[in-house]
Amino acid sequence: MNSRHHASDEMVGLAEVAVPLGIHKTFTYRVPGKLCEQCRPGCRVLAPFGKRHLIGLVVETRRGPNEPGLKELSSILDATPVLNEKLVRLGRWMSWYYLAPPGEVFRVMLPPGLLAKKASPRGGGSAFWPAKTRLAVVSSDLDREDSLTPLQS
Repeated sequence: MNSRHHASDEMVGLAEVAVPLGIHKTFTYRVPGKLCEQCRPGCRVLAPFGKRHLIGLVVETRRGPNEPGLKELSSILDATPVLNEKLVRLGRWMSWYYLAPPGEVFRVMLPPGLLAKKASPRGGGSAFWPAKTRLAVVSSDLDREDSLTPLQS
C-alpha cells in the first residue's frame, strides 16, 4: 500500500463559475476552506481570470480532488444568492438550448453591472454593487411550482 499523500488525493470544495465573457463553458475554482459555507449556487464571486479578476456567478458546488493548477476564489460577494436555484437551472437550460455562453446568459438575468467584466480584489464589498441598484434589489416569486415549464426545469 502506498503511504505517500498526494495533494491531488485531498478532497476540497470546488465551484463551477460562469464568467461574463463570450466563452461557452464554466470554470472550476477551488473554494478556500473559510469560504466553503458561504459559497452556494447563485452567489457572485470574485475570481482570478488570467491577469485580471472577474465577477462570476457560482452555478454548482461540490467536493472533489485538489487538482494541480486550480485557481482559488478570491472572495464571495453575496451573503445570500442573487439568483435562486430555479433561476440558476433556468439560466443553464437557456445556455444549453440557445447555445449561448453561460456567463452572458446570467449577466442579462441580473441588474446591469452585477456581473462585471473588470473587478479589483482590493475593492470593498459595496464596490461590487452598482450605485443605482443598491437601493432597488428585487426578489422574484419563482418559488411557485408552475413558474417553469417541464422542459425548463
